[in-house]
Amino acid sequence: MITAQLSSFSAAISETYNIEEPSTFWTCRPHFERLLGSGFLADLLSTQLGYCLSGQGEVIQAATGSSARVMLPSGVQIDILLLDPTVDDDKLLSYPSHVLMGFASASDDARLVLERYRHVEPYRNDVFDGRAMLEKQPDQVLRSMDVSEVSAGWEVFRLRSVDRPIPLVLLQSKPFLDFAWQYDPGTLMPMQAICPNSSAYRLFYTTKLLGEVTGRGNIESLLRISEYKSHFVRWSALQALFAVDAEAGRARLAGAVDDPHPRIRGAAKKALARLG
Repeated sequence: MITAQLSSFSAAISETYNIEEPSTFWTCRPHFERLLGSGFLADLLSTQLGYCLSGQGEVIQAATGSSARVMLPSGVQIDILLLDPTVDDDKLLSYPSHVLMGFASASDDARLVLERYRHVEPYRNDVFDGRAMLEKQPDQVLRSMDVSEVSAGWEVFRLRSVDRPIPLVLLQSKPFLDFAWQYDPGTLMPMQAICPNSSAYRLFYTTKLLGEVTGRGNIESLLRISEYKSHFVRWSALQALFAVDAEAGRARLAGAVDDPHPRIRGAAKKALARLG
């Protein structure tokens, strides 16, 4: 259940935003600008409080001490971050989705400074590349009702210079990249990948369990999972398949030499060479 304002907003953007075509997300910007100026946040929080007190349900699906999230039927999500002047944002993270962000404040001099970065060269989001470093871009100053755009994967930002508590609103497209990457703030080099896809993680751990529960009844399930879009899930399924049935595992391994991910192709070729 969502508020009337958010329901209207979701309906408006669904007319132009197609979750299968990520570039259409940028057509949401004028709707997002109107939403920021509508006072929706006060209405959202008031409605959430009323639902919680009455036991009728909730509007905000996930929340921590300083952030909240609302999922909309149109396929986008809204994150609300309460920025604290006393807390530094010390992480550099990319997003697996396109982002629009802004805030509405009654104070004309409220501002937020964004440190902005972008990749120097094109890179594959699902392959670790130690050379895929970021390049510092000019800082961006956001004032009330300004909107900033951040492209998935390619651009990275860090929040800086908040002089008062600000409720920053982030509108995110449906994630379409496999990973968010964390970067070293000093070297601007990639440090680790973070998978935002909870379904991929569930399948990954399922394959681990299936590999321990021997039985030919698991072969068909593992074969299907070995074709999943995330490469680490495919490889885990293949390993589990070997544990369940070596013959079926070897047959699938032979097909993995043509896998779209270079790490799997390389690992499959080495494994086949060892098996002889």
